[in-house]
Amino acid sequence: WITGTLFEEWLLKVDQKLNQKVVLLLENCSAHMVAKTLVLKKIVTHFIAPNMTSHLQPMDAGIIKNFKAIHKSVFR
Repeated sequence: WITGTLFEEWLLKVDQKLNQKVVLLLENCSAHMVAKTLVLKKIVTHFIAPNMTSHLQPMDAGIIKNFKAIHKSVFR
């Protein structure tokens, strides 16, 4: 499980390494709430509507697979 502190540290690290602006879609979980108060240069956070997770789950596997591959190649 991720905590708000770990998520904040990760967001700041990713924000510094990015070369372009991105939109990060987040669920309304307690760890993600720090994103509302952070000032980021290249990441724009947007919270999806409550109860949308079940509608989006079919694409989760592909997104997670791609995210992990990109994250491993950029942040190692």
